Amino acid sequence: MADVELLATRASDGLRLLLARLASLTLGLVVVAAIIGVATFATGLWATDGSVWPVVGGIIGGLPVLWAGLAWWRIKQTQRLAPAALDDLRAVIGDHQSRGSMGVLIDHDTQQPIVATVRTLSAVRADLSARQTDWPALWQTLAAATTVPGLAALAVLGTVVAGAVGTVLLLAGLL
Repeated sequence: MADVELLATRASDGLRLLLARLASLTLGLVVVAAIIGVATFATGLWATDGSVWPVVGGIIGGLPVLWAGLAWWRIKQTQRLAPAALDDLRAVIGDHQSRGSMGVLIDHDTQQPIVATVRTLSAVRADLSARQTDWPALWQTLAAATTVPGLAALAVLGTVVAGAVGTVLLLAGLL
């Protein structure tokens, strides 16, 4: 039983560290995307006649901020559930049905978990999605850990596009 406790504690500490790093990254993305989005929007208002730009500029400058903000919000919501994820991890590790899909290696002589390894999160996510009412904190944590990087990538790509559009508008306005 001490092995299960140690395994759950180590996994929970890893999840908390991951969430803290993701929160820091996404907050930085929100700030950078907001600065570039506002600068692009203002440059577009200055460089164009302003008839269509408020809508187009709002979309170009606002979407990256929205994506980064959604990623940050999701991480912050998940951080509130992180302490409960430890209890969920204990239950998952102790659950014989989930051990196979979760990647827990069991010593068949003693029926004790030896180590937990996961090469991909798809099997873990599928099992947790099917049983999300049993382990809501762990499901929320895994969902955030697997969706936030995609939202962050969209925010970075959208910020680069907004910056490029802003640069082109600035050059066009100067000419």
